[in-house]
Amino acid sequence: MIRVAFLHKSNTGVAHYRLWQPAKYLSRLDDFTVMDFPPDKTMPILTVEDYANIGQSVDLIVAERPHRKEEVAALGALKGMFGVKIILDCDDDIYSVHEHHAAHDAYKLREGEEKYIVRKTRSEVEAGMLKRNGFWVSRDGEMFVCVKEKHLDYHGNFEACMEFVDALTTTTNRLVELYSSFGKPVYLLKNCIDFELWPKMNRANKRPVVGWAGANAHKGDLMMLKEPMLRLLDRHKNVTFDLMGLDCPFKGPEGRITGGRNRAVPIQDYFKTISKWKIDIGVAPLERNEFNLAKSSLRWLEYSALGVPSVCSALPEFCEMIGPNEYGRAVETSDGWFSALDELVRHGSLRDELGAKSYNYVRQNHCQGGNINHWADAYREVLDG
Repeated sequence: MIRVAFLHKSNTGVAHYRLWQPAKYLSRLDDFTVMDFPPDKTMPILTVEDYANIGQSVDLIVAERPHRKEEVAALGALKGMFGVKIILDCDDDIYSVHEHHAAHDAYKLREGEEKYIVRKTRSEVEAGMLKRNGFWVSRDGEMFVCVKEKHLDYHGNFEACMEFVDALTTTTNRLVELYSSFGKPVYLLKNCIDFELWPKMNRANKRPVVGWAGANAHKGDLMMLKEPMLRLLDRHKNVTFDLMGLDCPFKGPEGRITGGRNRAVPIQDYFKTISKWKIDIGVAPLERNEFNLAKSSLRWLEYSALGVPSVCSALPEFCEMIGPNEYGRAVETSDGWFSALDELVRHGSLRDELGAKSYNYVRQNHCQGGNINHWADAYREVLDG
């Protein structure tokens, strides 16, 4: 029996798709047992006793890429003290975070600045609050000493981990090539959909709705849609653009750009929320830069799982999935965005056809249950190595 623990650093979609979802299906295999933790039990919250129990109980740890030195130290201690095998999962190019991305400033290297924030308190309640906000807490007599990195050294902490981990898993061929330079095995495990969570959408809008869903890092990507979307809304007075997770960065006709940041929900509520979302066309704009060239096709997968046709930027992973206009539209220019959206707005039968085809394709080829053996085989290989 192979015993695996999954450790996450944050309660996000990354943890869901890369850790919790595979863990769910891995636990259904006869030769695996799985230890995972509730969403609020992140790596900074785990206690020394928790880590000791993990080290004594498992053969393999799969960990979301750490941000903090303390997380690196904890993984290193598990490796050194208990001899467990460790796999990191990293789903982004951390060396090419673009200036338009919300995390760009966080990934800057900073020289000569104070590295740590230190808080001392006698209050156990205050120490608990600081711990929940990313501080590591130790005891010095009656005093709680709470320490947090002022600016996280994302690159240095990742590279420190790569010194001792046994392998890395990631989402795209471009990331496999990038991280293979560290000399450790890198496994391509593409994002999948858990169809036990995803309801197929019943699209019945009399007024066509174009929808976008995503996190708050995509303001620059959304700006790509300004010119073609305003053209579309001007031509088709019955069309609405509806967003989930981020306010639209540009203005449009009154009442016809809706939703926004108020629709952002924890990942645990995302699937229930999206099941009530009524859209007819999904859009996935990504600027063409080094960071986005390594992004997966997750947004296309999600729209397809809803039975909704997509228009996406013509980046490698989207093009691989969509093919020659077979499972959606991949476009490169502002005119291309407008033409693809205009075509789908005008032709309801085409929307139905592309939505059904992409749904069936994802269901057959990219469902988590049908692909869990790729995860299992990678984990077995690391343990045998």
